[in-house]
Amino acid sequence: MELRQTAPNVFNIEGIPDKAKLVRVDSAEAAALAHWCLHRSDLKLADDYLETINRTGDEFTRRALWHAAIVEFLKCFGNSASRFPRLSAKDIYAARPPEAMLNFEFFNGLRDKHIAHDENAYSQCLVVAAINDGKKDYKVEQVIS
Repeated sequence: MELRQTAPNVFNIEGIPDKAKLVRVDSAEAAALAHWCLHRSDLKLADDYLETINRTGDEFTRRALWHAAIVEFLKCFGNSASRFPRLSAKDIYAARPPEAMLNFEFFNGLRDKHIAHDENAYSQCLVVAAINDGKKDYKVEQVIS
């Protein structure tokens, strides 16, 4: 299933044949789901950058990918008001060896001092409900982010 924006304010969902329309879900829970999806997207992108570093020999490209991976990873943990809930390094690394948190703090400091600050959300995420044509006992086919 894939949500595609085909024009301003026009979205198409492939993979849900019984939908008749989409309605935006606008609640605190939907906003939190959207932010978690953006975190997942950022972490996946950081991982993709790191994987790509291993496949290129060009030093300029490797450096750019390294910086991009650090920024994408750490923006999930920042104090920016643009995303909530934020990931908690303290909670994530609590059961890990102390060196894991030291590594996190090293990269966080590296980003803060030498790479970038990210106070703006560059991506957006909508939560919508696919409403069926009314021929079923239920109306909501699926909630998608």
